[in-house]
Amino acid sequence: MVRNRARPNPANGDGNMMVDLIDEMSATVELAKQFGGIGTVGRSLGISEVAVRVVGFLGLTRISASGDCYEPSEDGPLAAVFPVADGPWDEVPEVYDLLAVRLNNSERFWTRLGNARVLGRWNISHATLLATWPIPGDSTAPLKVFKTPLGWLQSGCDGACLIDTSWAAYELSMVPRIEPQDWGHGQELHRSIYTPAHLPRIVQRQELQAAE
Repeated sequence: MVRNRARPNPANGDGNMMVDLIDEMSATVELAKQFGGIGTVGRSLGISEVAVRVVGFLGLTRISASGDCYEPSEDGPLAAVFPVADGPWDEVPEVYDLLAVRLNNSERFWTRLGNARVLGRWNISHATLLATWPIPGDSTAPLKVFKTPLGWLQSGCDGACLIDTSWAAYELSMVPRIEPQDWGHGQELHRSIYTPAHLPRIVQRQELQAAE
């Protein structure tokens, strides 16, 4: 069983409304059947069966997007949807979000709950582990980083994809080498990684006491 099905809905201010991610995912699989099934949808997007098995599901839904998040809609544009989890599906991961990619514009994507920051975190962890404890004689390839979730899926879920580039330094700082999708993407990653993060102001106890 996949863990942690229900999550708070950020659209509900008091946090009482819960979203059952697996139930929503099941509904997207049912809609995909109307278009020939998961395999047909995947092939139409250049996504292999191997990639679908890694993420677990690939479905379709109509969406209404607001900011970085989406909600299912009866009459919105079609989007491909898949789970965002902390590991490959065969490792029984925790699903903590869903991600929707517009079919007619694959560079547009949204998360269901706003929890997801990166795809393929297990590949990042593996690259970091090999950097910390290298295997003698092993020349580890750079970690591939893709611009879009669809690009990551089309690669067979190789490497990673940053959903929120403001987390680039946090997610990638321990990886020794990364391979961007192209030169422009490399420049974007460079800016994201080296943009100074918000740092806390350090105060002395005497300063606090003087302010009282």
